[in-house]
Amino acid sequence: MLDLTKKPYHLTKEQIQLLQDKVKNMTLDEKIGQLFFVIGQDEEQVDITEFIKTYRPGGMMYRPAAAEKIKRQLATAQEASDIPLFFSANLESGGNGIITEGTWFGMPMQIAATNDSKHAYELGNVAGYEAAQVGCNMSFSPIVDIDKNFRNPITNTRTFGSDQERVIEMATAQIKGLEKNGILPVIKHFPGDGVDERDQHLLSTINSLSADEWMNSYGKIYQTFIDQGITSIMIGHILQPAWERKLSPGLQDSELRPASASKRLIDGLLRDELGFNGLAITDATPMIGYNSILPREELLPATINA
Repeated sequence: MLDLTKKPYHLTKEQIQLLQDKVKNMTLDEKIGQLFFVIGQDEEQVDITEFIKTYRPGGMMYRPAAAEKIKRQLATAQEASDIPLFFSANLESGGNGIITEGTWFGMPMQIAATNDSKHAYELGNVAGYEAAQVGCNMSFSPIVDIDKNFRNPITNTRTFGSDQERVIEMATAQIKGLEKNGILPVIKHFPGDGVDERDQHLLSTINSLSADEWMNSYGKIYQTFIDQGITSIMIGHILQPAWERKLSPGLQDSELRPASASKRLIDGLLRDELGFNGLAITDATPMIGYNSILPREELLPATINA
């Protein structure tokens, strides 16, 4: 059970009561809708107002389009929703993550190569400023993966490198730049990409570190940001067999799950061991690395229950 009086929420009793009253008066369909963070809808293909009123999602993730169009679509959706929506984008390398006119500031690897965290701050500041102009209020970044395997097709230049201390330093600065502009950061991809050379878009990837190795690397990174009060963490389609087996001795290979469908890795490792009290968000569920584990009718409930 989340404690809303503690970080990252710090809500008063009155604020919590308002939330509880709101939830009490919501229909089952409205509660279900709030669980889903959907792909941003295009006004040329969908009546956005009707979509929001029908499905009542908790948030929407947009890919880049013209600023005028993005701003109009986000405003339309926000106005149609009874509950304020999260609007996110991959603001990993600049404002170009949400608008086609946005500034491409630089890949995280380039920023890290400067060895000066002021550039990471400006990455967050520039991306956050431009995103806020069109109504975006959340960023699916920073990436806090470690570039342990340069052959990894997903992480490599999208990371701040192979030095975990530099990852922490740079991501901390990027977060400050985002938050200056009212953008909520979402760090990713728990429990950590970059160890193997698989692509979680195509199959579940594996973080093959021992439990102790994980705690001294990825675990240290996540613990640092949790202690700082990070609001949200994105869960990847990544297995961490050592920790699953540590939490459930005797676990069979067939019972291992990627973190996005693993109660052991989310409730057990992330929440109980590391003390995360914030919002957990899955990585994209159309990915084959997610859907190859179980039939989707079993998988979605497993993810929600995790």
